[in-house]
Amino acid sequence: MSEKESVVSQNYVHTFHEFLRLLAAEKLLQRVTSDTDSSFDFSLELAASVDTDENTAGNAIAEKITAGKADIKKAAQVAKLEITDLTFDSRKVQPGTLFICKGANFKEEYLKSAIAQGAVAYLSEIAYDVNIPALIVSDVRKAMAVAARHFFDYPDEKLDLIGVTATKGKSTTVYMIKAVFDAALAAKGKKPCGLLSGIEIFDGKTTRAAQLTTDESVELIRNLARCVENGLSHCVVEISSQALKYDRVAGINFATCSFINIGRDHISPQEHPDFADYFAAKLRITEHTENFIYSAAMDYAAQVREKANHDGAKTYVISFASGKTDSSVQANLQAQQWQTDLLSATGNLQAQSVFLVSNIHSDSAGSHFKVNGEPYTITMPGLFNIENAAVAVACGTLAGFAPATIAQGLRQVRVPGRSELTSTADGKLHCFVDYAHNALSFEKALHSLRALYPDAHLTALFGAPGNKA
Repeated sequence: MSEKESVVSQNYVHTFHEFLRLLAAEKLLQRVTSDTDSSFDFSLELAASVDTDENTAGNAIAEKITAGKADIKKAAQVAKLEITDLTFDSRKVQPGTLFICKGANFKEEYLKSAIAQGAVAYLSEIAYDVNIPALIVSDVRKAMAVAARHFFDYPDEKLDLIGVTATKGKSTTVYMIKAVFDAALAAKGKKPCGLLSGIEIFDGKTTRAAQLTTDESVELIRNLARCVENGLSHCVVEISSQALKYDRVAGINFATCSFINIGRDHISPQEHPDFADYFAAKLRITEHTENFIYSAAMDYAAQVREKANHDGAKTYVISFASGKTDSSVQANLQAQQWQTDLLSATGNLQAQSVFLVSNIHSDSAGSHFKVNGEPYTITMPGLFNIENAAVAVACGTLAGFAPATIAQGLRQVRVPGRSELTSTADGKLHCFVDYAHNALSFEKALHSLRALYPDAHLTALFGAPGNKA
């Protein structure tokens, strides 16, 4: 598979008036301007009343403008203005683009550069002194997501989507889910599962390095459109707290989402001002899914379950049985108490199902465990990866896959830069490569390594690029 970015081959063409009507219907549109001479400039109420027939839209707009100031010909031209691309990056503008002005560091010069390269209209919370039409909105991030889904003909509705969030293990979990779905889809003669992760993006034709954990909504939807065009039926998406906080997944509904751990991360003036803000962002994932998976062992599990129930999601819980061979896992996950609390405290027993993990042990072939009595193996070391794998088992089960197929997929999982173990031939030296980059990740990784190699001398080497919380 090539690292070259695939291009959406379908020619998407929409009109300025379509976006006007759409944003007005979503109660995001505040006003519309044509250019600096204000030959027409009208309010949300006027925009919403415009005729839906594109052939008469221009005249309808003009008739709504008071005092005879409107240029009817210009109004018609603007209404029918063709939009052939969307972007918020002035370096990627091509003729026919609706340019999106967003971000705390946005500068007017970016808009002027976009116009010079062929932008024909812009979407913004602020009106600028330029000579192209504008859609002025109350919330540009929500409006961007609404516009992107419409522009690319709602590709999210044509795919079975699985979403994953957590403080640690998101990337590993999405790769595990993809492996499970790949095995099941291959058995049915179908194309593999798409992948939008913080490591790589796979759209059915190409694999390329990711730039963000979760892309901005325009690029996220563009990638989903590529998946649809390339004939995929499923896609798994890694969802960051920033994506949830800033509406990058606004309007998207997932078949299943998971959220299995929470710790202190991404807390800074640039990301989340405090833990409450971070946790609130993470909790928003329950608003986007039909089925929701969480862990009985996670901090704040009761609040997570309550939010999911409030949002109407069917809840499923990953829990660990007592009597596991590794006592450190049992102590760490507090399984016995949580199992009791789960069955006595939940207010929605009928909607809740338990994926019970048991019989955990490791050997040279990998880590072995059972989920609801069915055996599974992963070659990736680390006790925390068993919980990630349990999420993949749950997602596969909810999709209707057989345990044997799920097990086949899990045995094949490899994740670049995550839980990679290399040993010398004599077994005296082991090198464990992982993306542990916060306190929770370090705690889980080091705890697991100590359990695997209780008598070994443990040396940790850590590096960071800086400028992040």
